[in-house]
Amino acid sequence: DPDRLRGDAPVVFRSVDVVAKRVSAATGHAAAYAPEVHVCSFLDERYPASRPHEVYAYSARDFAVPTLTELYRGLVEEHGIEYLFAATILAGVIQVGLGYLGVGELMRFIPRTVMVGFVNALAILIFLAQVPHILLTDDASGTDRVLANGVAILIGLAVIYGLPRLTRAVPSPLVAIVAITGAAMIWNLDLPTVGDMGELPDSLPFVALPDLPFAIETLAIIFPVAFTLALVGLLESLLTAQLLDDLTDTDSDKNTEARGQGIANVATGFLGGMAGCAMIGQSMINHRSGGRTRLSTLASGVFLLILILALGDLVAQIPMAALVAVMIMVSVGTFDWRSVRPSAIRAHPLTETA
Repeated sequence: DPDRLRGDAPVVFRSVDVVAKRVSAATGHAAAYAPEVHVCSFLDERYPASRPHEVYAYSARDFAVPTLTELYRGLVEEHGIEYLFAATILAGVIQVGLGYLGVGELMRFIPRTVMVGFVNALAILIFLAQVPHILLTDDASGTDRVLANGVAILIGLAVIYGLPRLTRAVPSPLVAIVAITGAAMIWNLDLPTVGDMGELPDSLPFVALPDLPFAIETLAIIFPVAFTLALVGLLESLLTAQLLDDLTDTDSDKNTEARGQGIANVATGFLGGMAGCAMIGQSMINHRSGGRTRLSTLASGVFLLILILALGDLVAQIPMAALVAVMIMVSVGTFDWRSVRPSAIRAHPLTETA
């Protein structure tokens, strides 16, 4: 099935993100598949390309408001990891409630210029996040490794943009990842890999209630974090939904999306995972790879589960250069280049452009 294949394309990025950004090993890959597997059962069929993801990914992490990364860390450091799981469950409940209250209807009040700014800002942040992996600023190795890494990225970009001119039977990002990984393994190239970013777990999570006191004091601790997670998660998800609606010329049910995301977060909290939401970068990979139904989201979650349990050693050997190449493609493709043309800027009121 095309959607099943296309859904596999963003999985490696999901895998890397969870390793790089988890608060502790307890919230890593073991429960990472849960939002994708659960949410696809509740999403609107017309809006399938949403990619559940940690809420503090690129866009939310870099907002001017207190970052969700610090919210996570502060909660965990001060009260323990179990409070994070409880906050995730409560955030999901809040999202379900907002979905039934019709929060999705508010999307029609968001101006076009806000959408353009949202998309362009995310594109810039996605690209900036790749710079350390391009220049290897966190690596103490010499110029030769930086040069080899840069060449690998350029080869990846050549495959990504060149293969569709020959065939679209398989997603070019997936081919680029396989090709660069194969070359690195065959010729024993010295390139940074996914395994350098952290350990990959090898066991499934189990369903359990968070181990904390069931009291009003507990609610007072987790509610501010849960409420923030719910709002920021819905904001990014609904804006992503609107963007994909524009790309696919469809009209999705935003309230169904909110409820589906909330149910998925409730399930994820009981499995020991962090709150998730749609991620525009991976949604764009999914869309540009050909994913059009929610089966692509299900396939992504299931394939991620297979990767981390059965193919963890292989995933650890994937060069970061391959993933950087795809994320550069996503960044370039996400940015609305027409919005920065002089004619487009003159067409908008100065107050909206600023």
